Amino acid sequence: MYKNEYPKTIQNLREFKNLFVEFAQLTEKVKLASHNDEKSAMEFIGLREKINNKIPVIKYYFDEAGESYTYALAGRTISLFEDMLNPTIYSILTSFGGFLLTIDAVDRCIGFYNHLVETKKTIVDFKVTPIVDIINLIKRNLRKAFKTEPKNESEVQDCVELILNVANVNHSKEKESFEYSSKSYIPDFVIKDLETVIEIKLCNSKDDESSIIGEINDDILAYRTRYKILIFIVYDVGIIRDEDKFKNYLKDASGVYIEVVKH
Repeated sequence: MYKNEYPKTIQNLREFKNLFVEFAQLTEKVKLASHNDEKSAMEFIGLREKINNKIPVIKYYFDEAGESYTYALAGRTISLFEDMLNPTIYSILTSFGGFLLTIDAVDRCIGFYNHLVETKKTIVDFKVTPIVDIINLIKRNLRKAFKTEPKNESEVQDCVELILNVANVNHSKEKESFEYSSKSYIPDFVIKDLETVIEIKLCNSKDDESSIIGEINDDILAYRTRYKILIFIVYDVGIIRDEDKFKNYLKDASGVYIEVVKH
């Protein structure tokens, strides 16, 4: 999600909150109404439809903010959105706060996005510290891992994997794959908790420098459809003479980190 979308997100969350307040009021009204009150029944159904239509995007807002929209009850995980529309679950949760549980959750999410707007920060900024720590960890230790020049990219990948394992960084290696623009992509490393991908490149021939630039630019377009933060580690054995010029050829995008480690 981009920074300019935050105000609209806050507006949509407030509208959703108001719908739930209206839903709670109408629920009580329907309980008291006679069975022949067709007007209230149709109003109730229409309101449920509005809420259901908004739930997918509201969940997206919560997921982006890292906020929970569930409630643990008697060994079961209750959704504060869909399950609240279930009359039986709604009545059970009444003694625990009922619809106020949903209102409180939405308010917390609104508060998060308000903070982003007020501080002019982005969601990515909240993940920067661990990302910088991981990058510095790799930069500090990768060169030390080689007594001789690596012969292929797999050797560099293996060393990065060892570094991540020793530091207890929870990750997967070459386990995720997806299609983008009729091409299959398999990230070298994925850190799910940080929605981060780490891609390794080895530059050990004159032709590698230009080809790596093209590969990284293609990867940025593809990976940004799936991940928030992209880290590219380029292990260079003396081919890249001007690191700044090399980086200037690469797409400038938020949440993209490109590090050249010299042998």
